[in-house]
Amino acid sequence: MIPNRPLPISGVWETPDVYTEALLSFATTSVLFMNLCGGVHMVDFLTREPDVYTTTLPEKWREFFQHHDVQDIIHLLLREEIGPLRAATNPVEETSRTWRGGAFPPQSLLDYIFNVRQLALLRDLDTSSASQTELPSQVVMRMNRKKVHEVRHFSQYVASLSQTVYERRGEPPPYHKHIIAIERKHEYISGARTMDVRAKLAKDPKAYDPQKQKDSCDCQNDTPELIATAATNVSPPILQDLQITEDVSNLEVLGDISLSPDGYLEPVIDHIIHPESNDGETKKERDARLMVVSLHSCGNLVHHGIRSLILNSSIVAVAMIGCCYNLLTERLGPSEHELPVLQSLHPRLKEAGSSYDPHGFPMSQYYENYRSPGATTGMKLNITARALAVQAPYNWSQKDSETSFTRHFFRALLQRILVDRNVIPKPSAENDALYEATHPKHKGDSIIIGGVSKGAYKTFNAYVRAATIKMSCDPNYGSKVQQHIATLTDEEIDGYETNYLYARKHMSIMWSLMGFSAQLVESIIVVDRWQFLREQDSVKDCWVEPVFEYGQSPRNLAVIGLKK
Repeated sequence: MIPNRPLPISGVWETPDVYTEALLSFATTSVLFMNLCGGVHMVDFLTREPDVYTTTLPEKWREFFQHHDVQDIIHLLLREEIGPLRAATNPVEETSRTWRGGAFPPQSLLDYIFNVRQLALLRDLDTSSASQTELPSQVVMRMNRKKVHEVRHFSQYVASLSQTVYERRGEPPPYHKHIIAIERKHEYISGARTMDVRAKLAKDPKAYDPQKQKDSCDCQNDTPELIATAATNVSPPILQDLQITEDVSNLEVLGDISLSPDGYLEPVIDHIIHPESNDGETKKERDARLMVVSLHSCGNLVHHGIRSLILNSSIVAVAMIGCCYNLLTERLGPSEHELPVLQSLHPRLKEAGSSYDPHGFPMSQYYENYRSPGATTGMKLNITARALAVQAPYNWSQKDSETSFTRHFFRALLQRILVDRNVIPKPSAENDALYEATHPKHKGDSIIIGGVSKGAYKTFNAYVRAATIKMSCDPNYGSKVQQHIATLTDEEIDGYETNYLYARKHMSIMWSLMGFSAQLVESIIVVDRWQFLREQDSVKDCWVEPVFEYGQSPRNLAVIGLKK
């Protein structure tokens, strides 16, 4: 089961070390990449001076984009064969050749696309040797298509990994006698228990038990016996004896356990290592061998799961799939680039970047000590870059992308109105720090609109009206919004859309470039987790591989670790 190469990388890379060095070097020396992933915030797209589009992208790129439709540009970024275009390009031919009936892509753009594609981790699921088993209907009840795909593939992957643990470490079956769910909210666990009962995978503790009734009296009741037999026949044999205890509070579940968010799970699994007999006496200590698995754990939870392999003697394997990279904290502090970037001092950037959380990104010593020209020591990713990493550009349909472009355009245009009407201060890339020092009342303030109904995106006018209702409740800016935004006429709002309509294509191109480039942000995060395991003396094998089809579940990279 262990792949030939520990990272799913292109064959052009001789070793994972060569790849990792190239990945971090590109991410810390390419000014364009740093601007696209961490330097540009779409909300400020129409309020920046000088213009973000003009400042960020090379002139030749802008000239090329001017002659092509956005969907053609997305195709070039994601699917066009770049090799022949790069090989056939030279300074003389660049002005005479055409692509899709328009201008030919500049060499620098083709090189950028080529570099990002080569450095991105490969995401294709290997289905050559996998025999898929359909899940029982009672298991998949109420699951959507994506969740069915994830549960089917990952459950079989964990079963296969258990066999690998046996082969590599000599741990014999059975493997699935104890499953411990660790959730942030206890109601998730109680909800899962209820689903087991509804799916007839477990017995309902509150259900009527005809056997008890039979034992308590001498009379015979045929109907309850028939009901009990029917329920028994429905349940799968492997889960025949599964019992669901009644829901209890968090305090009853955890008891006196004191937990800290570091991956140390021994107090949680103590009842497996030191089981109690029916008479309440503690049985002989078991030589427990446990595996920690994660199906899309948010933020630092994956870090805790990976560290559990190191911190717990009872845990011998981990299989972790992460998501929500925006919820990661930062361990090394804010980025301090010597190269010029469009870095806004947004309140959340400053707060997240100054957290210095020991559980945050990066995990590995290699990333912590990495030194590259143009950056301080340590590989750092701000929250804007990490939020981009959850994009799935290869899953964008034309309808999806156009909907996303409209949402970004409406939000940025509303920001322009808020600035023009003096509801919020105008950002300045060069003088953000000075502005906050001289305008302390605005320090840390921002308007968060959140979601509005889908119907609000039919027209910009409808969006402004819906957003105004939400912004009017803002404790800092609500009164200004009611005074300066709620009083706008339909003609004034429509005038803004007309005047800035040209910028919609610019924003669409920028967002496409950002989503395309953010593949490397996810690669950087995943490789860091693998590198951390690789640095541990107690780890025997570790690797990364796709476990889902990207089209079904784009966060499909699992980080695997086996203990010696």
